[in-house]
Amino acid sequence: MTRSFAGLKTLLCAGLTLMAGASHAACSRVLDIPVAPTGRAVVVEGDEVSGVYPGLLRAAQAAAGCQFSFRVVPRARQFYLFFDVQEADAFVPATRKAEREAQAQFVPIVRQVPHIATLRPRPDLPADLEGLRRHPTARLVTVRTYSWGDEYDEFVRSLEAQRRVEVVGDLPTVLTLLKRGRADFTILPATLIYSVAPRPEDALDYRRITGMAPIEVGVYLSRARIPRADRDEIARAVAEAIRQGELLKQFRQHYPESVVRVDLQSTVGPKAH
Repeated sequence: MTRSFAGLKTLLCAGLTLMAGASHAACSRVLDIPVAPTGRAVVVEGDEVSGVYPGLLRAAQAAAGCQFSFRVVPRARQFYLFFDVQEADAFVPATRKAEREAQAQFVPIVRQVPHIATLRPRPDLPADLEGLRRHPTARLVTVRTYSWGDEYDEFVRSLEAQRRVEVVGDLPTVLTLLKRGRADFTILPATLIYSVAPRPEDALDYRRITGMAPIEVGVYLSRARIPRADRDEIARAVAEAIRQGELLKQFRQHYPESVVRVDLQSTVGPKAH
C-alpha cells in the first residue's frame, strides 16, 4: 500500500513537472522575420543581421522558447510580406497603429519622440506640424512605409497634395536628397536621425516637434500565423529582457550616449541616465 502510494505520488509529480514545462513550451517552428536595413536599429552586413532590435529579440528568444530566423528584404517587401499577404511571422521595428491591431499583436519596446532634422540650423522652419504645413515652400523627405502616428500621416498627405514630399526607399537616401537641395527637412526620432548621418561632418541639426506625443515602437506578431500562447510568451520574454537592461545595452552598443539619452527618455524599460 505504501509502495503504491509512493508510486502514485511519483507519477503525479512527474505529471505536474510536464505541465509546468508545457506552459513554457517551445514554439512549434522557427519564426520567419523579414527585415530591412534601418540604420543601427537593424544592421545588415552581407547575410548577417544585427542591430538594436535583432539583438533584443535574440536575447529574448531562449526565455520565450522560440527561435527567430531573420532574412533580408527591401523595406517595401518587408511591409508587403507581413501586412498585405501575411507570409511573415513578425514585423520589426514597427510603429503602433490602431488599424493594425486586428491583424497583429503589438509588443511595445520603446517610446520615441519625433524631431525635425535639417542640414544646418533653419530657424525659418517651425518645429510644429501645423507651422510646417503652412510654410509655402519647405519640402519633406520621408522613407516609404515610415509612420509616426495618425497626425504625422495626415501631415504627409497634406504636403503630398501640395507636391512637397519626396519619398525614398531607405535612410541613406534621406541625406542625399537633403544635400542635393531636393528636400529641406525630415522628421525622425533621434536614433534614426543619427543613422541618416552618422559621420560628424554630416551631422544634422534637429529639434523636437512640439505637440506630437511620443510614439510607441516595437514588434508586431502575426495573429494568423502564431498561436496566442506563443505570442504572449514572446511578449513576456521581450518585456523581461527590457526590464533586465538588454534594450539599454543594445542602444548603447549602437549609438552615442547623447543620442541614447534623447531616445530612451520614455522607454518602457530601464532608462538611460
